[in-house]
Amino acid sequence: VFGYMYNYAAILNGAEPSSANPSGVQGPCPDGWHVPSVAEYNIMFDYVRDNFCTRSCPGSVAQSLASNSYWYQGTGLNAPKECTPSYEQETTNNESGFNVFPLGVLMGSAANFDGQSAYLATTERAMNGTKLQNMYVAIHMAFSTTGYPGTNRPNFYRQTPIRCVQDPE
Repeated sequence: VFGYMYNYAAILNGAEPSSANPSGVQGPCPDGWHVPSVAEYNIMFDYVRDNFCTRSCPGSVAQSLASNSYWYQGTGLNAPKECTPSYEQETTNNESGFNVFPLGVLMGSAANFDGQSAYLATTERAMNGTKLQNMYVAIHMAFSTTGYPGTNRPNFYRQTPIRCVQDPE
């Protein structure tokens, strides 16, 4: 259901990191598809906000991207109940059709899967203190306070899922 996890070397598959739109990095994607950059994700987030968010919930962008299943359904989240992916999942999640699952990350032999966040790899690198690290977008569905997924920088040993994007014609 959830696919594979990739380290940064496999994500780039010999290509240079890219912040371009489109990224131009095929990585492990099939021919005619590529791994997106942060810029490509940000365009999608803006499009979803402008076209699919029907409520004024702070997490509605994330909820519009969320699948209708597998999301944490507990209490104690920072967003109002009606703004979380677990609230009326069948009618309020996935308005955009993106259908993202709450995918975690692998960190060595440990997994981080909280049922509240989706982590998707990008083709970019950034400095985190003194370390150059790969970037991913973190779509925090259940506790978003801004409505926008955040961009975080994991260590190179982490493995994250990817979402391939079709190349422009």
